[in-house]
Amino acid sequence: MEFTKNAGRAAKPFRLLYGAILIQQRMGLTDRGVVAAIRDTPALQYFIGLSEYKAVEPFNYSSLAHFRK
Repeated sequence: MEFTKNAGRAAKPFRLLYGAILIQQRMGLTDRGVVAAIRDTPALQYFIGLSEYKAVEPFNYSSLAHFRK
């Protein structure tokens, strides 16, 4: 079976979301807070597997709730 290219949002890498959950638990942040912290901190972006710093949110905070399910 082939999937169409327009079948919805692309999946996020496991390391990205799992790393965000680890950061969130260690720093005691909310979902929105951890996304903002990752956006503002190059070291956290490297930790979750991004290859270069970008001053944009790497994912929407609602992705964390879906990942925890």
